[in-house]
Amino acid sequence: MLTVITTVKCHGLEFNNKEDFKNFMVSNYVPETDPLRKYNFKLMDKYGHCFFNLVFKKPNIGILYHRYHTKEEYDGSKQLRLIQKKKLNDNGISYEYYLKNSLQMMPESEYKNIHRNCLQPTKLKIDVDLFLNEIEKYKKFFKNWGDKFHDYGRFGLPIVNMNGKIDNRIEPACWPLDRWNFVNLGYKDSPEDFTKFYKGPIDMNFMVNETDFNLPTEVFYMKSLNPLKILENDLFRSCILKFHTLGHFKPHIDTWSDRSSWLRLWGTTHPKSVKLRYKSNSGEKLVWNDIKKEYESYVPIKNIEPGRLYLHDSSIWHDAMSFEDNTYQFFIATSLDLDRNLWM
Repeated sequence: MLTVITTVKCHGLEFNNKEDFKNFMVSNYVPETDPLRKYNFKLMDKYGHCFFNLVFKKPNIGILYHRYHTKEEYDGSKQLRLIQKKKLNDNGISYEYYLKNSLQMMPESEYKNIHRNCLQPTKLKIDVDLFLNEIEKYKKFFKNWGDKFHDYGRFGLPIVNMNGKIDNRIEPACWPLDRWNFVNLGYKDSPEDFTKFYKGPIDMNFMVNETDFNLPTEVFYMKSLNPLKILENDLFRSCILKFHTLGHFKPHIDTWSDRSSWLRLWGTTHPKSVKLRYKSNSGEKLVWNDIKKEYESYVPIKNIEPGRLYLHDSSIWHDAMSFEDNTYQFFIATSLDLDRNLWM
């Protein structure tokens, strides 16, 4: 994914909030007929409004995030952005933009050094009873996890997404991101396209990835999630997962040990009913890996503490399943700078 971050500053003016800032800009300089806005509106209708959003900083600064799925979409915006910049500069408004840097990647030796086990407990623990009480308020905001398998009983609620809203009509934070990229980069559900996508070269700089999500939603501020506040500046895409009986994730990986750009924390409210399993070289090969097209052995992790967050090695093939309705998991991505003192 190509992200353009634009900073607009209205010198000598003050605004009370984002809406006042936005209304001023739309009324005076960038109406809906503005060429760049028209161009972006078409992409918003295609992918969802969360890919294009405004963050306001008092008293007079707006920061715009324009996220493009392909280089062609980004290239189509370049000249239109120059036109918009000139118009605002001619009216005394600062307008500076840059393309988000390429992903930082952790050396494999460091990744393996900190992931000494599949799951490592951290010092972070969520009060499960308080969480289960608070989450009742948000039940209507859970979305099906992705565009397929709606009968699997899998749902997600964003803690950190692209625009800080929990009522987005389309919410990519609550999709498997490989599926999001597969669909929105134009691949079809055919054996040929599956082979191209999953076995071809992958450059996460040109795909939606965990680091594209960095704004906390109101869910983040629940009292039960206070332990996450220490991570606020390090959080990427993070969700609360809700599974019903036999809701599950098939065998998959979420990153690579030799080129990871994020770390993953995981926990659950119901460890007796939610089983997280990792691929093992021992045992019977009874689990079908649909991506690798072979049977493998998977072993569940034991002695999981309710509410405890664990450092999860998501570069190892793993799956998960719930054996009860209304079980919750904490699915949290963080920057590579996560404080190593959090490990227990």
